[in-house]
Amino acid sequence: MPVVHAVALTRLALASGGPPAGFHELAATFGTAPPGSTAITTIMNWLKWIGGAVSVGAITVLGITMMVLHHQPGGGSLSGRAGKVFGGIIVLSSATALSAAVLH
Repeated sequence: MPVVHAVALTRLALASGGPPAGFHELAATFGTAPPGSTAITTIMNWLKWIGGAVSVGAITVLGITMMVLHHQPGGGSLSGRAGKVFGGIIVLSSATALSAAVLH
C-alpha cells in the first residue's frame, strides 16, 4: 500500500473513532492492478522488447555505416547521426522505465 494512502486512511480511522464502513475492503485494493489491465501490460511488454530490438539494430547500422565511411576517402562525420540514435535510445529507455513504474 502506498504510504500516502496508508497515512490518509489511518488518519481517517483515528479521527472517526474507528475504521469506517468499507475501510478494510478499500485498503485491500491499494497496490493491485485494475481489472482488464493484463492486456495493457502485455502490449507494453511487447513494445519494450520491440523498442530494444530496434535500438540494437540502429546501433548496429550506425556502426556499419561508420566503418564503411571510415574506409572511404573524404568520409563524412556521423556525430550528428550518432547523437540522434543515442538520443532516441535514451528517450526510449526512459519511457520504458516510466511505463514500468506506472504499470507496476
